Amino acid sequence: MAFPVGTPVVTFTGTLPSAVAGVPFKGQLVLTPSARLVDAGRNAVYTGGGKVPLDSSAHFSVQILPCDAAGIEPVGWRWWVDVQPTRGQRYGFWANIAGTGTVDLAALTPVPAPGGGSGGGGGGAVSSVNDKVGAVVLNAADVDADPEGTADAAIAAHAVSTDPHGDRAAAASALAAHEADTTSVHGISNTATLETQSGAQAKADAAQAAAIASSASDATAKVTTHEADTTAVHGIADTALLETSSGAQSKADAAQSTAVSTAAADATAKVAAHSAASDPHGDRADAASKYLAKTNNLSDLGSATTARTNLGLAGAATLSVGTTAGTVAAGDDSRFSAIGSTGPQSQAGLDGGALRTAEIRISDGAVQDLATAASWAIAATSVGTQLKCSIPAEAGDRIRVDLGMLYSGTRYLDAVILDSVGAINLYAGTQTTSPLAEGNPEFYPSTSFGKASSGILFTVASGHLSGGQATIALANQGTGAGRIYAYSGYPCRITLTNLGPAPAPTSSTIAMTSTPASGYIKYAPAGVTLSGSDVTGPFLYLGAGGFQIGSGTPDSTLVLPTTRYPNTRGTLTSSQSVWSVRFGTDATAFQVRTNYQSTGCIRILVNGRPFTDLIQPLGGTTPGNTHLITANLGAARPRTVQLDFSSVPFGGIYLPPGATMWRPASPSRRIMVLGDSIPGGSSINTGGGAGTWFSRAARLLGYEDAWNEALGSTGYITVGTSATLGTRAPIDVIPNAPDVLFISAGYNDNGGSQPSISTAAASLYSAIKTGLPSATIYVLGCWSPTGSPGASITNTDATLRTAAAAANLPFISLITGGVYNAAGTLIATHGPWITGTGRVGAPTGAGNADTYIGTDAVHPTDSGHTYLAGRVVAAVQELQNA
Repeated sequence: MAFPVGTPVVTFTGTLPSAVAGVPFKGQLVLTPSARLVDAGRNAVYTGGGKVPLDSSAHFSVQILPCDAAGIEPVGWRWWVDVQPTRGQRYGFWANIAGTGTVDLAALTPVPAPGGGSGGGGGGAVSSVNDKVGAVVLNAADVDADPEGTADAAIAAHAVSTDPHGDRAAAASALAAHEADTTSVHGISNTATLETQSGAQAKADAAQAAAIASSASDATAKVTTHEADTTAVHGIADTALLETSSGAQSKADAAQSTAVSTAAADATAKVAAHSAASDPHGDRADAASKYLAKTNNLSDLGSATTARTNLGLAGAATLSVGTTAGTVAAGDDSRFSAIGSTGPQSQAGLDGGALRTAEIRISDGAVQDLATAASWAIAATSVGTQLKCSIPAEAGDRIRVDLGMLYSGTRYLDAVILDSVGAINLYAGTQTTSPLAEGNPEFYPSTSFGKASSGILFTVASGHLSGGQATIALANQGTGAGRIYAYSGYPCRITLTNLGPAPAPTSSTIAMTSTPASGYIKYAPAGVTLSGSDVTGPFLYLGAGGFQIGSGTPDSTLVLPTTRYPNTRGTLTSSQSVWSVRFGTDATAFQVRTNYQSTGCIRILVNGRPFTDLIQPLGGTTPGNTHLITANLGAARPRTVQLDFSSVPFGGIYLPPGATMWRPASPSRRIMVLGDSIPGGSSINTGGGAGTWFSRAARLLGYEDAWNEALGSTGYITVGTSATLGTRAPIDVIPNAPDVLFISAGYNDNGGSQPSISTAAASLYSAIKTGLPSATIYVLGCWSPTGSPGASITNTDATLRTAAAAANLPFISLITGGVYNAAGTLIATHGPWITGTGRVGAPTGAGNADTYIGTDAVHPTDSGHTYLAGRVVAAVQELQNA
């Protein structure tokens, strides 16, 4: 289990190779504090130490408390380091392991034991005896020993004594008594007979005969009892009948007769119950509603003549199978081409999901004029096939219509969407129930005017659905000549594409009040005190953890995460500014309860589609005031809503009465970045850390749970106003177990010592690989805001690339565009990421820095972060495909 948040730690490491050939030892270290340690400020008591195993390279690395850790009592405690190599020399000593970062075993110097003594194990080396020091000869008195020769005399006396321990006489007496007893030794009577072979044999024979006689007598008695019982043996009544064959047959016949009679009665009762039931299988009502309710379709069967005409029978009773008119189509008959086929199915409207499509090609008609249509009617071929196509849809879906056809004449035409009973409902030309007088201009019957055609769009309403399908048709009006070609030479094609619902809420407003809409139900974050009709919301939190509720009004109703260094929760603020909340709902609208902070930003996503590309400021006026953000969604239908936050305390969601909320499924994989302000955000870009390349790259790579653990002004060796990457990794990264991790830093270190950067990078990479053995890790090189970086930046990039290769980690250079695999081999060169030396406000007219670098000449702009996301994704895909 990890130390409590904020506990100072130091990484203790070392390697124990053999002095012969450098062969690594196996074994362990045992680390023990000199006292019971109490950390009252973090509510922790440490009552002992522990074991640290050596790995296959005789290396160890472990996080421990430093001896100078602030707030940990008693002062002056030390570590006892007990080194236990297998088949090597064991040694131990007291050590003062202090400070931060990494301390190596080889760098330790033994110190005096706490409270006195020396730094050696077990009290340390002797410095004087009876005031004698140096190379001296010690006598017996010096070490409190017996005079010389005392031990030799004691050994000689012991050797000549007849009974030195006083137990020989007792043993001899007991043995003699045992040998003299001939009556009952060990429970065997008359043991004297066992002194000879014949006596022992006679005693054994007598015992065997007695056992046989006893067993035979018992068996005889039980058989006699069994034979005498003629009433119920083995559960069979009147067993006397079984003594003769006729009796046994009689008993079997009676049993069979009883079983047959019982089965017959049971079957008769069940058949009667089944016959009397109105719906014995529970499917008659279902079948009647689905398959038998066809009276509307067949209502004209009252007229045999009409029925025969509709069925094409004329005067015949049946039709032959064939491929010509007047026969029944079969096999690959071209007349089946009027049947539409539906394309790949998926939930429309989600990023990455395939759109629902349907298409028909109608070619069963002859080349002849359309039937006269004094009023608008659905166009049909010469054999009655209506020119229409259906597609699975739900209320709110948007259907795009594409028509491919050849037409002539003077008929007015328009695309229409039908209602649930197949009648025309809306006209494309007006998007109302009333058509344009001369139809849709795209289909105007004249060659004297130029025309432009585009995709036609309908929005499905619940009244347009029949069996879960929306139907689009081609309608015509007029009594003059007019043709729509729909035969094999010129098929009529109708293609429908379901675009899904509108990509985002229809409107969003800021309400400068904490009063929700009348009747709305509050879904509060878990742990917040409920009142009235409030309920706890089933929210899914993404991008952060460690959510804490504040204190006082209004903070006691708001939550914020704390999983970024220094992992603290203040009044209406926390150290973790970037995170998301997701929920499912079928509501027509919802209200988000927040508290306005001057840097607060929010982005609303519905079914994976953002309302805005960039996260947007909250738009409040007074920091600390509680606001409601209202989003209107349109028609009620199931949706997944996600809110992306930057520096926004969250107080829950209000839904209208009758609406439902549920918790969506958790994403299976997590992505994270550890770094500086390039992924962590700055004042140059919108939304701080929520508006950098990282969140966009995470979405492009298919990750929904994206954790931004980057902090500005920090690096491998640079603390800034917080802590280095090495300090934060065991607190922010390893405990939260990302599946994919980007390490992106170095710019703030480039003025430092390259050897120090190298050591810190190696230590960080080792700690992360040890703590996250299954994670995929990508090291991004040093940032350069210019296409002409200085030597310190290029040197830092090279240092990090070398350290990554040594740790067997892939490396991506932002300066050269080089992509290196885990072995350090260059597998691709994508070119420099930033070119030119300009910036916003001071362009040079050459290179992308004019647009992508902000006015501070360091940090990327919004468009710069969009660009960086694409470059990161391209490099990652290069590594994935290698």
